Amino acid sequence: MLGHSLTGATMIDSKKTARNQLPKIRHALSVLNFGEVTKPRVFDLGCGKPAKFQQWCEDNGFAYFGYDPHNQPRLTNEVCLELLKRHPPHVTTISNVLNVIKDREERISVLKQAREMMRNGGYVVITVYAGDGSSQAGETRDGWQNRMPLESYLDECREVFGDVTIQHSNGVKFIKCIVWLDETLK
Repeated sequence: MLGHSLTGATMIDSKKTARNQLPKIRHALSVLNFGEVTKPRVFDLGCGKPAKFQQWCEDNGFAYFGYDPHNQPRLTNEVCLELLKRHPPHVTTISNVLNVIKDREERISVLKQAREMMRNGGYVVITVYAGDGSSQAGETRDGWQNRMPLESYLDECREVFGDVTIQHSNGVKFIKCIVWLDETLK
């Protein structure tokens, strides 16, 4: 069962932080191994305004499912989650989401819920906006920013996934987590 963060009850409202742009996380998808899967399912957790990424996924052979309690209609979110419960995603993207969540426990909750949605051996890939270089977390004109580098989120990811690395693709640095629901299949 999904917890409170995916339903948006306590997640910081990120409606104003959503941007209508093609996210860099798309570069991470090009280096993942999906084996014989012909149309991998992408679960875009905290998708914001997903039109450009959705179109990119569809143009590049992925089935796209976007979820965001602050930027997507409730029915869209419900249908997305129901479909993915029956057919878990091959990869979950968390793009510029953790950096707008102030509370560590809330970020852990989002990561755990991403894990709950996944299939064994699937991936969770994460990018963050590190901020303006000030390293001072705080309010912005659109909400909250942690302003922490990607590496600052590694311990939280390891707490949830264990199998975590930082990787690079086309100049984009991202965290790659492999989901092992059944440890004997590693």
